Amino acid sequence: MSISIWELAERVERLNFNKLAEAAINENADRAEELNREQLNAGVLADGSLLPDYSAKTVREKRKKNQQTFPMNLHDEGGFWGGITFKARGGTILSESTDSKYTILVDRFSKEITGLNNTGMALLKPYTQKSFNNLVAKEIFR
Repeated sequence: MSISIWELAERVERLNFNKLAEAAINENADRAEELNREQLNAGVLADGSLLPDYSAKTVREKRKKNQQTFPMNLHDEGGFWGGITFKARGGTILSESTDSKYTILVDRFSKEITGLNNTGMALLKPYTQKSFNNLVAKEIFR
């Protein structure tokens, strides 16, 4: 395939970088969701703050179920963790959980229970960057 430098420049000018960035993030949503679960397992919220300790009663209940008691990780039956979703849309990355307890947990703790902190974003970046580069190349060299 032969293409002039002028045609290549025109193709670059027509790129919708926001749309391509959103597509790159969405291609890596599964990885972001898993990173969010790992972050929660360490008791860390998206803003970097820590979840509080479980109450003594909850610790006893979790021990009976052979579950992690420290740090708090918001994992009991798995519905909240399994429902964590990431979606880039309209220039924003939306993170939430489809679990029915999500709004209760947000009210009790913080909206930061879903989302990635700086470490999580840094771990996600190489994957989204690779996806973005591939999408740009695909558009330019179509």
